[in-house]
Amino acid sequence: MPPSSRISPLLQPYTHLPDRESFILLTEVLGASANWLVIRFLIDALSIPGDGEKQEEAEVKVILVSWLRDWEFWRSEGRKAGGLDLLRLSQEKRFAFVDGLSKLYLPPMPEAPAHTQPPTVPSQTRTQQTTLPVRGSRIINPRAPPGTSPNLTASPTASIPPPSAPRASPTQQQQQQQQQPHFSLTTPTLAHLKETILSAIAHLTSAAPTSAKILLILDSPDTLLALSSTTSAPPMPTAQTPAPLTPSTLCSTLLDLWTLPNIHTLLPIIHADTPLVSALPSNTSPHPPTPLETASTAFLTRLAHIADRTMSCRLLDTGVARDVSGVLRVTVREKGGVSDEAGFWTEGEELGMGEDEGVGGVREGELLYFVGGDGGVRVFERGAGSGEA
Repeated sequence: MPPSSRISPLLQPYTHLPDRESFILLTEVLGASANWLVIRFLIDALSIPGDGEKQEEAEVKVILVSWLRDWEFWRSEGRKAGGLDLLRLSQEKRFAFVDGLSKLYLPPMPEAPAHTQPPTVPSQTRTQQTTLPVRGSRIINPRAPPGTSPNLTASPTASIPPPSAPRASPTQQQQQQQQQPHFSLTTPTLAHLKETILSAIAHLTSAAPTSAKILLILDSPDTLLALSSTTSAPPMPTAQTPAPLTPSTLCSTLLDLWTLPNIHTLLPIIHADTPLVSALPSNTSPHPPTPLETASTAFLTRLAHIADRTMSCRLLDTGVARDVSGVLRVTVREKGGVSDEAGFWTEGEELGMGEDEGVGGVREGELLYFVGGDGGVRVFERGAGSGEA
């Protein structure tokens, strides 16, 4: 099955990149992940059009930044669910992965020596060591080590050094480098995030700097809010210290990334669970919202007002169904506008769309979907038959 045929016709208008630069917001909840939808965006952007399909004016490339899932996860999911070879696409400079999980908060792991085996012990020495010593009434000096048996003081293998780990050949080193992501986040600062994405853009556009359109996918950037210190007031930024990580600064950074060269579409995936989006101060509530709940609510609210299109994955309101995994709700913004750094939209001119159409001519709607164990997805309308995707 070619990759382009893995997208349902009902889903195709929503996963196809708009003609104009756009901001698409994806939300997910616990039990209704949006990973399957991200794979469909990758399929639409990276698959080669067939004979009867429309050719894009500019080649589409993808930068995927993930804070909760590593390279092996996306590589296997892209192969199983989308038929995409992300390793080959990265070698062709059509896809770049930025690892925000492995090296961000964990120290580098020391390389363990390969093929190390304990030294062999002769059978005679092994027999002597397995014999239980006879308990005696000797007094052990607490400041000196206890006396040892003369048979165990010397070992015939004591002078044999442990075998050293074999060095990897240049070919093996190149294969290991190719299997690793191109870029990694090492510090949880917004300046480092922007610098790393700029390096990824330069890597993808080194051959044709002006002709490529880049889809920038940010998988769970709200994780930075959860991992940052939100228990006290943030300090004022100075020349030596970076700007504090707050919902306002994180939202402004995402808008800055949207305006980078060659970035055509920004696609953040944000958690929208009820405890994270209902943290509104109330005098009647016995428990005030936590700093994380307040920050998550403010961050998601800002992005929802900015986004041209919002695609939300949630569970069924009626409970669990055997043939339905969740509900996909699509809402669109009716008018264009220009965003300022504070996250507010100024009124723009009409785009000449229909009454129920938004930016890019996409209609609002609600679809049901079912994610199979093999990665296939069935998308269908309420009360209608299921369709393969």
